[in-house]
Amino acid sequence: MRVFCFLCDVTTESECLSRLLVGTTITNAEWALEILVGDSICLYNFQTGDIWGPFAAVSGTDCHEPGAWGGRFPLQVRVAKTPESRRSTLATAKGKQFLFRGRPRHVMEEQLASSILSWVKQGKNF
Repeated sequence: MRVFCFLCDVTTESECLSRLLVGTTITNAEWALEILVGDSICLYNFQTGDIWGPFAAVSGTDCHEPGAWGGRFPLQVRVAKTPESRRSTLATAKGKQFLFRGRPRHVMEEQLASSILSWVKQGKNF
């Protein structure tokens, strides 16, 4: 199982969700360019503690929409909701065990990925 985590904040979250697009900066190219169609993607709002997903990657990494987020995140992956897609929160005391230095790792090992997906499944459909 391959799970990748993208970050957002209160100003970028709605754009990610409405466009079904996640993005990151060039400094993250090493891991972002490994994403393949079908990989699981989570979106973590590091300000609110909300985690969205899992989404399914429906594209590889490219600059699909150059104007998204004012051009600040050119490495982008198109995603689709899955039947398991939920909004959950990691802002609780129990949720904090999933955090690594304040946020999940971008590329998750199988055990952490499984834990994150389990946690997300407890959330609400959106």
